[in-house]
Amino acid sequence: MNLLCEKPFKISLIATLFFLTGVLSFASAPLQVRLFGMRNVFVVMTFAQAILTPFLLVTKTLNGAIALYTFLGLTGARQPLSYFYISSLVPITHISFVSLWINGSLPIFAALTSTYFLFYPHWKYLIVAMTILGLALGAVQAYFLVECPILLVIKGDQMGSTKSVEVFRKLNTQSTQPLSLYDLTEQVAV
Repeated sequence: MNLLCEKPFKISLIATLFFLTGVLSFASAPLQVRLFGMRNVFVVMTFAQAILTPFLLVTKTLNGAIALYTFLGLTGARQPLSYFYISSLVPITHISFVSLWINGSLPIFAALTSTYFLFYPHWKYLIVAMTILGLALGAVQAYFLVECPILLVIKGDQMGSTKSVEVFRKLNTQSTQPLSLYDLTEQVAV
C-alpha cells in the first residue's frame, strides 16, 4: 500500500477509528457480557481477530485498511476478558507467569514476524499459519472455557453455576471437598 499520495487526514483515520472503536468495545463490554455471557463474547472476539488480521496484512487499499482497523478495534475488549479468565482459571502461583506471557506475546510475535520476513519474504505461508493458529485457538477456547459462575448466578442458572464453580475449583485447588454454592452467592452479594 502506497501512502505517499494520500491525504494525512485519511491516514490518521486508521489510528483514530481503531482507538474509537476500541474505546467503544471497552465501554460496551459489561453490557455484552451481561447479555451474551463472558465466554461467548470472548470466543467471538477471538474468532473475529483471527479472521480480520490476515485480511489486514494483505489489504492493498487505504480504505480497506481503515475498515479493517475499525472492525479490529471492536475486538479490543478481549484483553481484559482474557485477564479475568487468567485470574480465575490459573492457580495463583502461575498468574504472574501467564500474565507475563500474555503481555510479552505481542512484542515476541512482532519480532518473530519481522525475523521471518527478513529471511523468508513469502508472506502467504505466514498468513495461512497465523490464521490456522488463531482459528485453532478460538476452537479450543470455545470448547474448553466455562462461563463465569457469578454471571450464571445473576441469571438464575444455579445448576450451571455449580458446574462452572467445580471447574474453577479443580483448576485452582488440590482439595477434593466441593465448593458450595453458598460461597459463590456470598461473593455476588458483596
